[in-house]
Amino acid sequence: MKTHVLRTSIIALLVAVAGHAQSNLALHANIPFSFVAGRATLNAGQYRVDQGNRGLITLKSANGKTNAFLLTAAQQCGGIQTASRLVFHRYGNTYILSQIWTQGDNCARQATVTKRERELAARQKASDETIILAMR
Repeated sequence: MKTHVLRTSIIALLVAVAGHAQSNLALHANIPFSFVAGRATLNAGQYRVDQGNRGLITLKSANGKTNAFLLTAAQQCGGIQTASRLVFHRYGNTYILSQIWTQGDNCARQATVTKRERELAARQKASDETIILAMR
């Protein structure tokens, strides 16, 4: 019972935070393949990637429906980025959203590695990287 209440509270908090996301930190991308973001599997298509809260990323499809939440942390800091991009790890036919780079920032947002990705990585020697350019 306590676990259920805790999960419900966390989900409510994530939804509330996502609702206050700043639109100026949004990216738009046309992703030509199905992919995994956090625990959700999403179809190919147009997506808006909201980064209003720097630790929580919200992916919304073209119809405005929220499709996934993704917890991230700052990672792989480097020079100021000249273009925004999404980085996917590919294991066979499965693409997993791994990083979000935003034009003008010097650090990527790294998605938390999920149990599913660890299992896929254990079965395959290495993942391929696929990069999708995104627009602000």
